[in-house]
Amino acid sequence: MSHFANRRFPLPAFLTVMLLGLALGPVYECRAAEPGESDQVASSDLQLTTPQMPDDLQGAARDLNERMSAGVDPVDNAAVHLVRLLGDGVFDPGLKEQSLAMLGVESLGQAPPRFVYFESFIARAAPQDGQQRQALLTRLTKQFRAANGAHWQSKDSPELAQYLAANEAALDELVRISKLPEYYAPILTIEKPPTLLGASYAIERRIPYLGQCLAIRATHRMAEGEFDGAVSDLIACHRLANLLAKGSPLDVSLAKAHWTDAYAFQAEWAMLASGKLTADQARQLQKAIQDLSSIAAAETAADVGERLIVRQEIEAMAQHDEALYAFFDWTPAKHAEQLKALRDAKIDWNLAQKRANEVQDETVSTLLMSDSKRQNEEIERLNEELDQWRKRTDADETTLLEALQADHAAGSRWIGEAVALALRTNIWQRLCTDRRGRVRRDFVSVGLALEEFHRRRGYYPAALADLSPEILASIPNDSHSQKPFEYVRKDDQHAELICWGTNRQNDAGRLFDDDLILQLGQ
Repeated sequence: MSHFANRRFPLPAFLTVMLLGLALGPVYECRAAEPGESDQVASSDLQLTTPQMPDDLQGAARDLNERMSAGVDPVDNAAVHLVRLLGDGVFDPGLKEQSLAMLGVESLGQAPPRFVYFESFIARAAPQDGQQRQALLTRLTKQFRAANGAHWQSKDSPELAQYLAANEAALDELVRISKLPEYYAPILTIEKPPTLLGASYAIERRIPYLGQCLAIRATHRMAEGEFDGAVSDLIACHRLANLLAKGSPLDVSLAKAHWTDAYAFQAEWAMLASGKLTADQARQLQKAIQDLSSIAAAETAADVGERLIVRQEIEAMAQHDEALYAFFDWTPAKHAEQLKALRDAKIDWNLAQKRANEVQDETVSTLLMSDSKRQNEEIERLNEELDQWRKRTDADETTLLEALQADHAAGSRWIGEAVALALRTNIWQRLCTDRRGRVRRDFVSVGLALEEFHRRRGYYPAALADLSPEILASIPNDSHSQKPFEYVRKDDQHAELICWGTNRQNDAGRLFDDDLILQLGQ
């Protein structure tokens, strides 16, 4: 059925943004646009009520929101308090009232400390002078970027120190919010027909930037001798990542959660590399990290979020001509007769959905495998199966209409298969994301244990095994290789801790460069 496949797939256009976000997200700073101020007059207190789903929210989108919000008390919902921190202008136009109702918010009340973005900070600092504002923006931006993963002091980055001081109360409130047990933010869209992939993620897309600010404040606090505050900020950053990943079973959310978590990792790396941690400080931070729960695993996104995305795409094609036109990359002006013929063929959308679920079941079961060797082999098999499917489809000149006429059930199932297989390319990416998340925290824990050992004994251990059980109850393995992290003791005062990344090879700065090489004792 090459006509069908070539007009819409191999890789669905509607997934391009999601895949780019997962691949490129961690590369860029999260510089969220500043929310506008609401015209609504605020009362003195936050007023909450029973959350309400809009009647017109149906199908997969409703099921997703109901699943995410089940059992979430608004008072315990971090998203409610993030809206207070950021302002109700955080919502995309046309979605504010519905979003607040779904959160159970009657009134946000008078805001707690409102987070100040660059724009507002600069406008207050230089309200009348455009050139001065631009110069301040340039300095602040450079200092902000330079502070990522680096110790810094107020005297070196005065504008950044002032910016964090302006946000001190807001960041303290963010630390408090991170301790809440739940996160649910409504997933809505103004698109018609509605699509989860076109939904608004207005609150969560600001979380990486907020986490980045916490991590930058942590390295500043460490450099200024406020270690307890630094640990509090780092753990809050990790907790925000955990909340987002737990609260939203979607790949786009999981990507932002890992992005947020990586900012804390960069700051922890800076602390380790500085050589300034005492033995007690290393132990304190290590224990705090070990007490954290893990980021939600990727199989949840595949089993829940992605399955609902596939279901909604199939629902949309069944119910909306616009979606079926888009599926084939058709236009009403040129392809109205072809579309009518397909509608008259009465595609069995239930069979399409059933086949899509069967394909998705394979993905989920593979991600759940505990044997990494067998898991890698299964991924290779599934990828080869996908390649062969594409080749067969490209070589087949049968149109979908002809296929339905020849075997109605098989043609109907093929649609679901096509939608689900288009997402199969995510499987290896998901696995790598999971492993990198585990590596970040385990790598830091082992690094902190090495620093504690060095501070207490006066030398680095001969092998990682020497850390257990006195300092670490057990030594975590590198999740990529399922073997211990590579450790090189150069002499009593110098050592290296190494993870060779997803491909388990020294990339030497080349494309696949996710290697971690921590120099200790410098």
